[in-house]
Amino acid sequence: DNHDILNCIFPEDGRLVGTDAIFTSSPNVTPQFPIDAESNTHKRLDIPTPSIYTDERGEIHNIKANDKRINILYTKKGYLRSGDLHPNEQCDFIFSGKVKLWTLQSDGSTKITDYCAHDFISIPRGVPHVFEFVEDTVMAEWWE
Repeated sequence: DNHDILNCIFPEDGRLVGTDAIFTSSPNVTPQFPIDAESNTHKRLDIPTPSIYTDERGEIHNIKANDKRINILYTKKGYLRSGDLHPNEQCDFIFSGKVKLWTLQSDGSTKITDYCAHDFISIPRGVPHVFEFVEDTVMAEWWE
């Protein structure tokens, strides 16, 4: 049940929460806070802003605008990103390319929605989600 996390208050945007299976499924997920590293070595540590993370899937540019963290992602066709959920709404904007957004519904089913260039995406808080990149894609993500 992902509702427990919704009652928590996190000081940062877009903190990853999830099971060990989610955290161990991606090599770019590392601890966010030292205390989390002690209890779950798979959570992210602070992501410096600005910074660029690069792997075989593409790039994530982490920036800050005022007090908001914004990620600009370039992801190659055929890869997945996310596999997480957040205690706050996640917003995404597709600049170019196409993605399929897989979301876990409250009844346990999976909903798959297609998005393309110039689409805005709003993922409600606590909803597990995965992006499947159907084309090379440039997108932005931030948290409200």
